[in-house]
Amino acid sequence: MARRHAQAPEALRETLSAQQRLTLANCLAQAQLMALGDDAIPASLQAHMARGYRGNQPCSVLVMEELTPWNLGALLAMYEHKVFVQSLLWGLNPFDQPGVELGKRLAQGLEQSLAEGDAAGDWVDDAATRAMVEHLLKHS
Repeated sequence: MARRHAQAPEALRETLSAQQRLTLANCLAQAQLMALGDDAIPASLQAHMARGYRGNQPCSVLVMEELTPWNLGALLAMYEHKVFVQSLLWGLNPFDQPGVELGKRLAQGLEQSLAEGDAAGDWVDDAATRAMVEHLLKHS
């Protein structure tokens, strides 16, 4: 952790280190809850916490010394390989994704709305998307 904050101003180093410790602790707590479920909740907190987490959920925690282009590429390759192997084990075609195809069709219509400067086009059917399209048009 020290190397990550070595170039930060001295006044910020301890704050950044504390923030990183909290982020790592949160990561570990989530992994622990995924693995153990309700058994991960200490007795001292059980009366104050919602219960009903079943646990035994697959979870991977990967730690890297630093995020480099090589490490990021390795992480992406590992994820792609995992998805490929799962598709073989489960007998699924990973390239047949109706949601992805629908997303592409919606994106084409939204791109047309952006190109035409029309935040109220046929493809903008909800207030949140309309507001985002208006914002993007205003700032482009």
